[in-house]
Amino acid sequence: MGGIWLDMSEPSMHRTRDAGGFGNNIDPAAVHTLDNGIKVRNSQVHNLYAYYEAMTTYEALKGVMDKPFILTRAGYPGIQKTCGHMDRR
Repeated sequence: MGGIWLDMSEPSMHRTRDAGGFGNNIDPAAVHTLDNGIKVRNSQVHNLYAYYEAMTTYEALKGVMDKPFILTRAGYPGIQKTCGHMDRR
């Protein structure tokens, strides 16, 4: 394997805007409760899922290759430490 492409790297729902939803995204005002009990809005942590997915994928691939090659569409500060960013436009 030469590398991996992480896609749909964020929590999503499959509703359309026409059905009163937010496209494929969870409502930005939705509230998540962290392990320590702190509550945060989805808009604050939406791309953290992608950050941790990239970090975990990198750690797993390090066990089978010297320099893991990972691409993702998502972004979050620091994600560049473990993967590259690509845009499908």
